[in-house]
Amino acid sequence: TESGSDATEQRLVVAIDSDSTVYLNDHPVNVNLLTDRLKTEIKRTGIDFVFLRADQEVPYGRVMVVMDQIKKAGADRVGMVTQPARTGDKKSASR
Repeated sequence: TESGSDATEQRLVVAIDSDSTVYLNDHPVNVNLLTDRLKTEIKRTGIDFVFLRADQEVPYGRVMVVMDQIKKAGADRVGMVTQPARTGDKKSASR
């Protein structure tokens, strides 16, 4: 069976990269169209839990705008996906 790939396909993941580009399940999407695209996916899949992953360089305000779009789409729950800080990352060191 293809249960592993089915499980991946059954997740709704919104990501924001370091350039503030927004993705829905790895496909770039205009943030102004995100609500409608997510509504369609929530209706199609029956999934109302959306994972949100944002690069650490993305401003907090941008993340909040995207989170608001996710909620407007009808997602009942939003899970933040975090990644551990990279060791030796000079950009994150402040002086």
